[in-house]
Amino acid sequence: MTTISDPLADHTYGERYIFATIERKTLATTLRVDWTFTTEMSLQTYLRPFISSGNYYEYKELNAPLTMNYSVYGTEEEHIEKQDDTYVVDPDGSDPAKLFTFDEQVFSTTVLQTNAVFRWEYQPGSIFYLVWQQDRSAETLQ
Repeated sequence: MTTISDPLADHTYGERYIFATIERKTLATTLRVDWTFTTEMSLQTYLRPFISSGNYYEYKELNAPLTMNYSVYGTEEEHIEKQDDTYVVDPDGSDPAKLFTFDEQVFSTTVLQTNAVFRWEYQPGSIFYLVWQQDRSAETLQ
């Protein structure tokens, strides 16, 4: 998630590597509809909405390189406090490490892809295609 420089974090070579657990919700589907008007004329449509949002919580620090050992902030000597949309962390309680801050991590993504193909065979072996395609997206990061 983020890295904080701290010369007192000698267990991770002068850096504090901050991670979090994510709660994510996603909705996605694909819809296709084909209409055949005559043997010479058809319309194919495609719609794919995608919506996803996520919230990070249970912030933690890596204890040692090449491991999956973490210290979860707020459970031992580490202290974490939320002030508006910012977290203030004291990584070692009353020991000399400096306080540091990071912003709350929340995201939301919305994507809509659409496609339509109109096919008309106006003479045997001669085909006219009309294609419409659109891709819209919006993303919010906090």
